[in-house]
Amino acid sequence: NIRHLKLTGGEPFIMPEYKIILEKLVKIGQAKNVFLNYSTNLTILPKSDVIDLWKEFKHVEFATSLDGIGPVIEYQRYPTKWDQVDRVLHSLYSLKDKISMKIGTRPTITVYNILDVPNITDYWLSMEEKYGTEDLEKSWINHTHSAFPKFLSITVLPNNLKKIVEQRLSNAPTQAQQKSWDHLINYMYSADDSHLLDKFKDFTLKLDKARNEDMTAVIPEFGELIK
Repeated sequence: NIRHLKLTGGEPFIMPEYKIILEKLVKIGQAKNVFLNYSTNLTILPKSDVIDLWKEFKHVEFATSLDGIGPVIEYQRYPTKWDQVDRVLHSLYSLKDKISMKIGTRPTITVYNILDVPNITDYWLSMEEKYGTEDLEKSWINHTHSAFPKFLSITVLPNNLKKIVEQRLSNAPTQAQQKSWDHLINYMYSADDSHLLDKFKDFTLKLDKARNEDMTAVIPEFGELIK
């Protein structure tokens, strides 16, 4: 009686149990009635035998985690490599002619990537346009704010940096995206958690040391947070 199956992670494209489930649904003749929804972090290309299974299903949705462009996603989602993310996303979009599908993204917004929201949005809409989405207002891109750990939330930013964020998110390319950006701004101003900045600094400096990285090289506008 399954009609909708959500496949989450870790990373579902490398979990063999999911393939077994798909094969079973095909075998018993139910795949044609089932919607699939994947949550993927865009680091793994789906294998050809899994793609062949998807062709048997009613519809497949891919909810992706595009948390930045270039060095920003590499920083927030270490050890992710941007070239691989871009390649996987192009590969998923290219399936449009082979299976019934929809693809979207839910970026998780933290202090590390809030300033990259316009770049994320522009890149995503360019992909939608490239692969034939007719109405960009209906593009499935929904920025969500991280609430835990609290010291990574955008509510931790001091007011002078919140104003930089507000200015950066003032001119979205579509009305739908401006609404999404406004939600982030409203959440950012909903609390003053700047008393947690010491925890943010300690956490970030420890990560940078362990990973041989430098937050200020990726987000120079927020350099004062770790001085």
